[in-house]
Amino acid sequence: MSRHRLVQPQNFKSSEFRIRAPKKIQQESSNHKNVYPTHLSASSQQENKQENNEFEHDYYEFEQDYREFEQNHEFEQDQEFKQNYQEFEWNHEFEQEHQEFEQNYEFEQNYQEFERNYEFEQDYESDSDFIINNDPKTFDGKKNFFSNENNSEFGPFNSFTIMAFFLWITKHMISTAAYQDLIQILKHPLFKVNELCSNLQKLKNYRQKLPLMEIQSHMVPVNIHKTPSTSKETTRAYYFSLIEHLKRILQNPSINSKLYFGPGIYDEACEEFWHGNLWAESPLFGQSKIVTERGNFVCGDFIRYYTSNHNIKYGQIRSFIMVKGILKAQIQQLLSFDEIPLHFKSQDRLMNASKKLWMLEETILPIIDIINIIDHCVIWLEDNILPSYFNFSIAEIIYKFNNRWKIRSINLRHQHPIEHLQLQEPPSGIPILKFFLDFYYDDFGTFRSTYHSLGGVYLQIGNMPQKLRKQLQNHFIIGLVPFGANIRDFIKPFLEEIHQLEHGFIITINNKKYWLTGGLGIITADLPQGNDIAGILRHNAKHGCRSCYAAKEDLTNISFDTILNGRYHQITNIQFKEIQELNSNNIRTQRSTELGLRDLGPLDPYIHNRHLHIPQDPYHAVAGKVARFLECTCSILTSQGESSIIQYWKAFETPRKWARLPNPIKHRHSFMMSDVLRLLMILPFILQRCLHSGTIKSEYLTATKERLSLPHQNSVIKKLVKTWALVAKASKEVFSNIILRSEYYDNLTQALNNEHHALLEMFPASFENLPNLHINRHLVDHARNYGTCINMSVGIKEMVHRIFKGIVPHTNKHNLELILLQQINTFQTLRYLANGGLDDQGQQSTIFAKIMADPKLKVLLSGWYIKNHNLSIHSNEEESLDDVDNDKNSGYTSLITNMTLIRCSDICLRSKWCLPDIEAAGFISPNLHKNGLLGDIMQVYSSYYSMDQALLSTHIHFYNSASYTIQKDKDDYQKIEVHVGDVVEIALVENASGFASVDAIIKHRGNDKQDYVFIYITWFEDISRQDELLLCPIYQLQKNTNHSWYRIHPISTVKFTSGVSFVHNCDSRCTVDHHETSNFKYIQNNFLFTAI
Repeated sequence: MSRHRLVQPQNFKSSEFRIRAPKKIQQESSNHKNVYPTHLSASSQQENKQENNEFEHDYYEFEQDYREFEQNHEFEQDQEFKQNYQEFEWNHEFEQEHQEFEQNYEFEQNYQEFERNYEFEQDYESDSDFIINNDPKTFDGKKNFFSNENNSEFGPFNSFTIMAFFLWITKHMISTAAYQDLIQILKHPLFKVNELCSNLQKLKNYRQKLPLMEIQSHMVPVNIHKTPSTSKETTRAYYFSLIEHLKRILQNPSINSKLYFGPGIYDEACEEFWHGNLWAESPLFGQSKIVTERGNFVCGDFIRYYTSNHNIKYGQIRSFIMVKGILKAQIQQLLSFDEIPLHFKSQDRLMNASKKLWMLEETILPIIDIINIIDHCVIWLEDNILPSYFNFSIAEIIYKFNNRWKIRSINLRHQHPIEHLQLQEPPSGIPILKFFLDFYYDDFGTFRSTYHSLGGVYLQIGNMPQKLRKQLQNHFIIGLVPFGANIRDFIKPFLEEIHQLEHGFIITINNKKYWLTGGLGIITADLPQGNDIAGILRHNAKHGCRSCYAAKEDLTNISFDTILNGRYHQITNIQFKEIQELNSNNIRTQRSTELGLRDLGPLDPYIHNRHLHIPQDPYHAVAGKVARFLECTCSILTSQGESSIIQYWKAFETPRKWARLPNPIKHRHSFMMSDVLRLLMILPFILQRCLHSGTIKSEYLTATKERLSLPHQNSVIKKLVKTWALVAKASKEVFSNIILRSEYYDNLTQALNNEHHALLEMFPASFENLPNLHINRHLVDHARNYGTCINMSVGIKEMVHRIFKGIVPHTNKHNLELILLQQINTFQTLRYLANGGLDDQGQQSTIFAKIMADPKLKVLLSGWYIKNHNLSIHSNEEESLDDVDNDKNSGYTSLITNMTLIRCSDICLRSKWCLPDIEAAGFISPNLHKNGLLGDIMQVYSSYYSMDQALLSTHIHFYNSASYTIQKDKDDYQKIEVHVGDVVEIALVENASGFASVDAIIKHRGNDKQDYVFIYITWFEDISRQDELLLCPIYQLQKNTNHSWYRIHPISTVKFTSGVSFVHNCDSRCTVDHHETSNFKYIQNNFLFTAI
């Protein structure tokens, strides 16, 4: 780490942020003095010494002058007032008076925040007292209700309004968020009481005036054995039209502008579906045809081509892809007899070798320029019909398995999509839109006390970038399969539209014609339902893998050839046909069991390769595997070991944003999958700290030591800790959002293999032939097909159920499927209009855009899945009213349209420190010179802002947290939050970065009368060492006496990175709840990832 200047940050000006403080809550660890919100004016101050002196004595007179300088944007503070201000600032009477002024002024500026922070202050103080004081307390005692100190006819309520609202919120249990929204509406200047509807149903009927989508229906049979005795044999199923969904998406400008339609893209960084092989090769999604001077070429054609060495070779065009903006061809090589590996050159293959070629199956296919294609050649693949003429024939495929060259028959291959797709030729001159559909189906329970499941059928658009696909608002509902009905019957109208989409049709969007086509690109489901859709028996069957024919006893056999024994679509079709032609039901059942097949899936024949288009779900596979590992680990712990883990778990330094996990020992059986994965990220560190020979049962230590031939029992403990580290590392690789093509697939393969061997070594009886462990064998191939593993994970999609579960309690439970779809229809229509969509008359509505721009009303369209940014399953917190712009003169100012604020907006400082807080943090006073920071901050001004003059003010303010929003790309917003104590990544020069701990957040007014925000940090130095068990890098924390690195930097140098965490590298001097202060070594937690 050197004293480099960092990249030039955004200039945070006072007009672009405000100071914010939360409610006054007493805290055990800190005693920060919370002040009420104070808005900072962007104006400079006029010379007005007399007015400032008046302010010192009477803040009421200053309040009027303060409003005048806000309007005129002129207020300049002279040097004499600065000196007086600093002297008075430390006077207790002045501080108290100034705080009272801030409270009164803020009340006029923002009544809502004042009510939130001041009116309920006593409640929070009571809660705080309860938290920090263990003495017995009495709550809700009797009070003299009828004393009526205010002489009001409404007693202690003071007014009828307060009394009525109190009774209303008590009766209906109104939430804080709902109440705050109501207050915003009632106090809005456009609100009129006489315009209210006295009848709720009349108000709800206004939804009929919205441009709602049509909800269609058809009758489906019901299984009477799964439903109550009063159920009918048929019921009505409700659904949305697929075509209407696509039209609505294309008419939504905020979505349409981000959709990708085009050929597959070969990029070093893989993130999207179009980075995978399946998109590029399928004519339904990628580019399937090119026209050159040498003729027309289609994906799947056999050609002659020039190599980079100008040699002529034979190959098959697998796909046309974009490489750095240039269209190229990806080729599967065909080898002559002379080119095949030596041990395959037998006499049988030598016969007629001049007319034979061998297909080479590689993980990385060569890419050639289009100009290097010479011409067509006719090659017969011997599993196809014999043509009347051919140049060569291919009977075998050469492939590599476990780093050894092997050979298999040509029929054991995944056929190119062009071999079984017959598409209609689109008309010329019309833009082509090819939709990649992501279909998801899963059951969910609607009631807590009664079993009544519905089947959610959802749709995602793979043409959206991954960031949009993570947002709940971009999961579109097709319909809900009624309780007792079968998805096979429900899905028939949807399949008819899929058939129409595959053949293509003309659609008019905004008076422009397009050729609309596409199809099912991926079917995501959990492990059992994925097998059901694929027509494969479930994983507990003898052959329950939908990707290969591995028997139960071969599931974890690393030498089992999953390619030679793979399932291939065309062969499975023959097997289904064979079973259907058998005469006896018993014989059909027996044959189905032998092949691991069940009935044809509900989506046949529109899944063109059931073994590729229905990949294994990594979310359930990994979480189930980790849950079993946790159970195995807990089973070998002694009572001392269980207590030790709980103690270290409670004291462990988890990331600040994490919610507290349930007890990992006592409550592990009730863990959600997300809890299991989160525990995985920290448990290796906990086990390293707490495990010793007394915490693990001696019989396990002895047996494992002898079985693995380890020197002593402590080696068993180290191996257990390292196994947890390997599992965590493999899981992080699986759930990587963005990967590097050149290294990721090899790294993923190695990580999964290491995990496989380690788990079988530690707990062979529990993990041998475990289906979850077998799925590791297929994840790498799935990742190549779809870009990344996370693109085929159902973790995000399962979160969509909570939308419906949240609606159910607010319904009358009658005709539940229709009510839920109507509510979602309203949500999606409001979102559509807010994004600038057209109404039924083709007009673009602006009313909802105005609401989103109104600082007091935008909360009505935020915090749920209508908002078009900053809302995903990873951050689904309701937007606080603290985050709105409270400038009274701003009118309908919108953060979306104000480009000055869009790159750096919503900048808020919270929890201002008082003098005891400043001293507790190791500083002396709010003065740069007294803290010895004057030279450092002048250096920052010079390096970042080219301000080299002496500072006029040395006064600073300290805060506990800050947040701001940056715009990375168009409509791509990132909210960054920085808290004291966080470990952040700091941007350095030349795209380098470093890690540091935030010790303080500082605000300083520069010579240009603008406010600048800085962070005071302690650097982590990379000492080029790695922990031998955890395989994580070790850093050394910068000592207070080390001044070789700058410790003050603008807050905008903080990079938006998730999962930055450091853990103390404890030694024998550390205890459960105390780290040795002279030990400056820390371990970077490299196991953090985001699964959902």
